Amino acid sequence: MESIESASIREPRSGNEDRAATPAPSRAIGPHHVLACLDRSALAENVVPHAVALARRCGARMTLLHVIEPGHGAGAATDPLDWEVRRAEARQYLEGIAARSPDVPVEIVIGEGHAAQQIGAWAARHHVDCTVLSTHGEGGHTEEALASTAHRLVCGSVGSVLLVPASSGLPPSVREARYARIVVPLDGSMRAESVVPLAVRLATAHRAELILVHVVPAPQLTCIEPLAPEDQQLGEQIVRRNERVARRYLERLQARLQASELSVRTVLIAEGEVRAELASAIEREGADLVVMSAHGSTGRTEWSCGSVAAHLMAHCTRPLLLIHERPRNGTKQRGAQAGHEAVATRMPALTSA
Repeated sequence: MESIESASIREPRSGNEDRAATPAPSRAIGPHHVLACLDRSALAENVVPHAVALARRCGARMTLLHVIEPGHGAGAATDPLDWEVRRAEARQYLEGIAARSPDVPVEIVIGEGHAAQQIGAWAARHHVDCTVLSTHGEGGHTEEALASTAHRLVCGSVGSVLLVPASSGLPPSVREARYARIVVPLDGSMRAESVVPLAVRLATAHRAELILVHVVPAPQLTCIEPLAPEDQQLGEQIVRRNERVARRYLERLQARLQASELSVRTVLIAEGEVRAELASAIEREGADLVVMSAHGSTGRTEWSCGSVAAHLMAHCTRPLLLIHERPRNGTKQRGAQAGHEAVATRMPALTSA
């Protein structure tokens, strides 16, 4: 039994809300449709304040989606009475969540079937451009960086993903997440820099400090033989050159952004392993939100995200907003067929080790 039912809980009441409920033009900064995935667990419910913050500050509409999965007992999946009771309970639960966000247009959707397939298929059909997920849900914390459903959805997402670590829960009284420090990792590529306008919009709305972080990668020298003194000097020269160029890049970007009276700070890490240094910097800076492109200068677009993004998903304890490039005209974005095809999309291996 696999189906989807939905209901609009609250229609926009004013001119501003009407604009928020209407899909924004493609040139608009930020998502126009935010999907919050809930499994009725306290861990998954942590995504709601973040979904509200993103939807409200970007003028987007929000959908709350819960999927009723087949039971494991004999005959449980086909018992009509069981389905009706579970559907009624799910609707009551979602209506209660929706009532907490009176300023955001909200729709509730109840699906039936396998969660990852149903969520992916619904998101693709309804042009969701940001899916908000918890790293873990009703199964509780595990040794894996992502629970199975979250992993499948990240792999097959048709849009951007806001991943909320299950360990970063907000108090139940908090209806909308507030961000005081927003970190944007940059590698100098246009892909990485493309997320800056959205980060600026969120930082402006929250009066947050915008922190631009760049790590100068350690040079890769072939070490089949021991490095000669001149080889070591060459490596040092490369690092100094890259640090000099990166510093100028960050200073130019900072000056441009500060012209709008936004609080902007830069962090330049002179040399190191990019993924580990970024994860450490995000923790040191006490980021409330990390905004980054799913791919950077060396990202392989046949993967759903690059190795740096995958590493941060496994090690970052802060909410992580991964921005996917919009597909070009005439091309299909990965996971657009969702469901069965979405779960087959590859991504770099996630490990919490």
